[in-house]
Amino acid sequence: MKKTTLLLGIAILMFASMGFECSVTTANLGDVKFAKDKEGKTPGTSFDAGTNFFALVDATGIPSGKHKLTWKPTYENVTGKTKGEPVGAPGSLDVTGSGTAFAPMSFPLPGDYKIEATLADESGKTIATKSATVKITGSAPAAAPPAGDDKKSDDKDDEDK
Repeated sequence: MKKTTLLLGIAILMFASMGFECSVTTANLGDVKFAKDKEGKTPGTSFDAGTNFFALVDATGIPSGKHKLTWKPTYENVTGKTKGEPVGAPGSLDVTGSGTAFAPMSFPLPGDYKIEATLADESGKTIATKSATVKITGSAPAAAPPAGDDKKSDDKDDEDK
């Protein structure tokens, strides 16, 4: 019995001296939602092309230390675009505690966009990922006239003759 207790004590000391580390986190993300305001008081799932709106997600159970929340918008069903193709560069922000995180959004082309929120710890390990789809309605902006099709330049050229 004394031998078993001694061996158990030695094993515990070995784990402690090796810096045995166990990390458990309760950090999580709620559902991604959309609103006309960053507080989420005017929620929506559909917005007009070119209109500013916000993507929001509740980050809960965030322990001390820095965490990073990354927003990644992709084309889901947009004419002329490939499904899953990123829309610009992902945006990120540091999260140091629980609360609602938001990101401003605006898309010029009508269609469906997938917005993904990913929470990672200091080491970059993904803790949670949530996503939702937002619908953009209306019409695409008018195409700009081709360069060199400027009426003023043509008039000036006529004066030079």
